[in-house]
Parts: sequence; C-alpha cells; structure tokens
Amino acid sequence: MNSVRKVPMECSRCGSHQIHLEDVPADDDIVSCAECDEFLGVWFMLRDRLEVNARKHAMVDPALISHKAVQQLEAK
Repeated sequence: MNSVRKVPMECSRCGSHQIHLEDVPADDDIVSCAECDEFLGVWFMLRDRLEVNARKHAMVDPALISHKAVQQLEAK
C-alpha cells in the first residue's frame, strides 16, 4: 500500500516535505512528492541521502547521537 510520509527534505518543485512511499519500500520503488507528484528519485537513493543528512545532523548535535545509541541498545 502506498502511503504519505513526512521527510526532512524539501521537494525541489513545491517545497513540500511529504512523499508517496510504499509501506515496505523496495530499493527500486519510485518516490514522488505527495503535493505536486514531482519525481524525487528511487527509494535506495533517497534513503541513502536521508541517512547521510541524519548523520550530519547528529554530528552537529551530540545529544542526537546519544539518543540514537540508547535506542539501539534498548532494541537489543
């Protein structure tokens, strides 16, 4: 099922933070803007870009890195 998700990046066409994405996305699933339907890429490229941005943000704010480490330890 295709659902709308909020992501920490903007559509280059309309500025929205909402995307269309499958509930369990495959690497080659197409990702588009939920507002204007602009093609944003395929899931594996978008996922990698989001992960890189999250790491950069965590490097700026050490509290985020600590919170992530706690979450990972609690999940085990």
